Amino acid sequence: MSGFSGPLLGRLDVAGEVEVETWSKAGERHRVPIWIVVVAGVPYVRSVRGVRGRWYRELLARREGALHVGSRRVPVRPGRVRSPRTIDAVSAALWRKYAKSASLFSMLRLATLETTLRLEPA
Repeated sequence: MSGFSGPLLGRLDVAGEVEVETWSKAGERHRVPIWIVVVAGVPYVRSVRGVRGRWYRELLARREGALHVGSRRVPVRPGRVRSPRTIDAVSAALWRKYAKSASLFSMLRLATLETTLRLEPA
């Protein structure tokens, strides 16, 4: 279970997209919409561009960022996911949540699996 509140996890679970806020090394702020799933009470994200994704690289480099869920800004810290079981569970959650999206298979490619991140409150 994560340290996020139940109501926030519920919002993340039903949100089609959230925005992730990251910062470059020079301090320039970026916001981009991303998909998010909740598995066993923990939010997970994955980079559709694999390790080349700017938000993914910036989030890992600074070890902090924020999610924008509606009007709420939620500071987060990323954690890499290495467990094949967890990666499979996140893929299954993406499959269920975004089954009707033409972009789904881009999120299930081998190159994207290694970018699966667990989010914790910052």
